[in-house]
Amino acid sequence: IYASLDPDKPEVLAELPMPGEGGWEFCEFAYLYFSTWHWQKLVNGQSGWLPPGYQYNIGMGRSFPSDRAVAHLRSLGVKYVAIHGAFYPPQQLPDVLAGIDARTDLELIAAAPWAGNESRLYRLK
Repeated sequence: IYASLDPDKPEVLAELPMPGEGGWEFCEFAYLYFSTWHWQKLVNGQSGWLPPGYQYNIGMGRSFPSDRAVAHLRSLGVKYVAIHGAFYPPQQLPDVLAGIDARTDLELIAAAPWAGNESRLYRLK
């Protein structure tokens, strides 16, 4: 899904799901690894040090694709959102995807099978 991102013109990317609340707890380490394929700026991901506001950002990201979560991502300068179905609890993923499909301000850029599920890349319009 990252092939459509230009590593020479990095934008701000949010990788979802955020950790916690039933999701894969170590997904942020995977997101850091994934960043070596796209070299975009990340709003999440960690290296052992958590900057101020990190927990708030994670909490807001957990409610994605709510209006409040999308507005918060915009306030952080996010232009792209990656959704990794393999990291969502199976019972939560259909609701997340239905919520995204109901929004007019998210444009699907790419989708690809990954880890027995699907990953998708969206652009915030």
